[in-house]
Amino acid sequence: MIRGQHWLKAAGVAALAAALPLIMFGCGPQAKNDDWPKGKPKVAVSFAPLYCFAVNVAGDDATVKNVMTSTGPHDFNPTAADARLIMRAELFFVVGLGLDEAAATRMRETSGNANLKLVELGEKIPKDKLCEGRCEHAHHGPDHKHDLDPHVWLSPDHAILLVNGIRDELKAADPA
Repeated sequence: MIRGQHWLKAAGVAALAAALPLIMFGCGPQAKNDDWPKGKPKVAVSFAPLYCFAVNVAGDDATVKNVMTSTGPHDFNPTAADARLIMRAELFFVVGLGLDEAAATRMRETSGNANLKLVELGEKIPKDKLCEGRCEHAHHGPDHKHDLDPHVWLSPDHAILLVNGIRDELKAADPA
C-alpha cells in the first residue's frame, strides 16, 4: 500500500507542475501593458483604487491602465515597463498629497512624453475637508511626514470628488 501512495503522490506533484504555468500565465498570449489601442484617450493611473474609479468613469470611451500592478504607492519603484506605459499615455491620474506624485513626476520627466498631463486628484478636495496625517513608514526616514492624510479614496465623500475630477479631466481631454 505504501508503494501505491507513493505513486499517487508523484502523480499529484506531476499534475501540479503541469498546471502551474497555466495558472501563472493563463492560456493565451498576454498583451503587453504598454500596448495602447488606437483612437481612444490613453489614461494611466498610479494604483488600484484610482484604476477602479477611472475605468468605471471612462467605460469604453478610453483605455485605462494601472502603473502599480504589483505594489502600492508606499513601496513603488518604477521599472522600464512602467516608463514605456507612461511614454505613450495622455493623462496620468495620481492621488498626490505626498502619496504617489513624487514617483509619478519622476516617471513623467524621464518618459520623454511632453504631452502627458499629470493630474493630482487630491488637489480637487478642498483643504478644509482633508484630515491631518502622519506617516510612520520606516522606509521614508525620520524626517518624512505628511501634513494631510493622503488616503482620501477611503472616504466616500472624498471618493466622489476624485471621481468627479476624473470625469472632468476625461471630458476636457475628449469632449465627444
